[in-house]
Amino acid sequence: MAIGETIRWGILSTGNIAQQFTQDLALVEDAEVLAVGSRSQESADAFAKEHSIPRAYSSYQALVDDPDVDVVYIGTPHVFHKENMLMCLHAGKHVLCEKPFTINTQEADECIALAREKNLFLMEAVWTQFIPAIIKIQDALNNDIIGKQLSVQANFSFHMPFDPAHRLFNKALGGGALLDVGVYTLTIATMILGMPDDIASQALMGESGVDEQVSMLLKYENGASALLHAGINGEMTNQAVIKGTTGTLTIHDPFWHPTRYTVKKYGTDAEETIEIPHEGFGYAYEARAVHTQLRAGAIEHPAMSHATTRQMMQLCDDLRESWGLVYPQETT
Repeated sequence: MAIGETIRWGILSTGNIAQQFTQDLALVEDAEVLAVGSRSQESADAFAKEHSIPRAYSSYQALVDDPDVDVVYIGTPHVFHKENMLMCLHAGKHVLCEKPFTINTQEADECIALAREKNLFLMEAVWTQFIPAIIKIQDALNNDIIGKQLSVQANFSFHMPFDPAHRLFNKALGGGALLDVGVYTLTIATMILGMPDDIASQALMGESGVDEQVSMLLKYENGASALLHAGINGEMTNQAVIKGTTGTLTIHDPFWHPTRYTVKKYGTDAEETIEIPHEGFGYAYEARAVHTQLRAGAIEHPAMSHATTRQMMQLCDDLRESWGLVYPQETT
C-alpha cells in the first residue's frame, strides 16, 4: 500500500483509550483520522461526531475494508486483539495495536507471522517507549548519570471496586493486574536492565479468579534485580526508582508516561529534578513513530520490535503458568 503525504487512520473501537488516542492524532501534522468502526452504528456515529471523523462504520470489518484507510489503531479489550489484528492484516492494513499485544505468545506469533507474510507494519502500542522524558532518561542512564544500574523498583497499582462484570475482574476478558498494568512495570524494568535470567513472583487471586495483586522479582546473572508490584485492589505511589553505583534516578508518578524525573547523587543532599512535559495525553509520539516506519517501508519499529513484544508475552505466559492462571480461551 502506497503511503501519501497524509497518513489516513482508522480507529477500531470507541472506548476511552481510543478516544484519547484519536484526540492526540490531531497533534500529528501528517495524520488524518478518516474512519471509525464500532459494533453499532450509533456508537460509531457518536464517536465520529465528537472527533469530526468523516466515515463511521457499524462493524470492524467494514472499517478495515475501507480502501482509503492506511493504518488501523486497535483499542479493544486485549482478548479481542488477535482477532482484530488478523482481520486488519488480511485486509492489507498496517496496524498499531494497544498493549498487551495478545493474551499469550502463541497468539502473538500468529499475528506477527501474518504481518511478515503480508509485508505489513505491525506494532504493539507501548507508548512508554516513545515518551520524551523516557527517551531523555534512557540517554542519561547510557551516559552513566547514576553509574552502573543495579536495581529497579516500580509500582503500578490503583483501587478498583470489585465488580465481576467489569473487564478487569472478568477472566474471560483477560482481566487482572498483570496484563493491564503489570506489563508497564515489566516494560520499565526490562528497558533498563534487559530481559531477566530468572524470575520469582507471587499473585493474589481474587474472588473472580483473576490476579488482583502481583509482586515480581526479576533476577540477573550480574547481580542486578528489579522488584515490581502491580495491582487493581489498592493505591500506591506509582513511580519507578533506579539505583546505580553513584546515585538514584526516580521517575515520578505516572512513571509510564512521566513529565519529570529526579537525580540524586550519593554523598550529597542536592537533588536535580528535570521537567519534560509531553503533548496531549502522550500518544502522539508513538503515532509519529509509526509514520516514520511506514514512510521507510518497514514492518516493525526498532524501539518496539516484534521480538520485544514476543519476549514480553513469553514473560507474562511464564508468570501466569507459575500461578496456574489460565484464560478460558486457552482451554478450547
